[in-house]
Amino acid sequence: MSRSVVLLSSAIVGPAEFLEVVRALGGEPDAGPGGAPSGELERDGGRIWVHPYEPDTLPYGPPLLDAYARVLGAPPRSRAVVEFTSAAASEWLVAEYVLAVAERWPAVVDDLGEQIVGMEEFQDRLAHRHGGFFVPDASYDAAPAVARRRRVADVALILPGAVEPGAVKRLARSLGARMDPDERTDALLERGAARVWLRLDEPGAAPVDPGKSGFHRRVLGDAPYNSVSLEVFDTGESQPLAAELVQAVAAHWPVLVRGVSGQVMTAQDVQDRVAADVHDVLDP
Repeated sequence: MSRSVVLLSSAIVGPAEFLEVVRALGGEPDAGPGGAPSGELERDGGRIWVHPYEPDTLPYGPPLLDAYARVLGAPPRSRAVVEFTSAAASEWLVAEYVLAVAERWPAVVDDLGEQIVGMEEFQDRLAHRHGGFFVPDASYDAAPAVARRRRVADVALILPGAVEPGAVKRLARSLGARMDPDERTDALLERGAARVWLRLDEPGAAPVDPGKSGFHRRVLGDAPYNSVSLEVFDTGESQPLAAELVQAVAAHWPVLVRGVSGQVMTAQDVQDRVAADVHDVLDP
């Protein structure tokens, strides 16, 4: 699962200059989709992509431009979209890139909640938060339980009605999962920094998009279906660990996977994405 923030400047900053910052931090400028300028920076499990645009091509209306100008102190002229994976290290890389740009030109960040953040406020976030640097103030909560929810992606395993969710829990135990690690979780798979929490859903409660009922029927048989919810931690290793669980389940029963953004995949789809080394295995 990837997310993105927008970095804006009141200076005239061209794509080559935005990408030179990527290079200075150890990344690689390259051509993105359709040959558009792009840069990638990868370090310590984190990964970001910078997509710069030509100056004075901001696709915003007057109210938003005025809001940017109030924080910048001058009208915005340049922008780059910074995309990053859900790994915690990626957020630090974005922060490093933002600060490096701000050393060269005036800059603000439009964060994940569309809150416009000046550099003084951004520095304050870095000083007082352990993470969630791009989460707006109204949504940020430092409580551990809330922090976990903010740092997971929701995935579901959809199973035939004849397969009890408890069977998946027993399978997870055979894979080394801890049983009942907290009050809201039935099992926890962990390996290094990877975490996948399992929660058994009520039998027969698996939701099915009416437009995809035929697809479900072909793979799983007739409804109703059972499901197991997964919370996949935002470390780079967690999605591959969840994919291993998918393959283990598929070795025993028919299964479909509802991905991070709601797309439904077969176990073969997941296996193909692992083989292709995509960075968001469960978010096609």
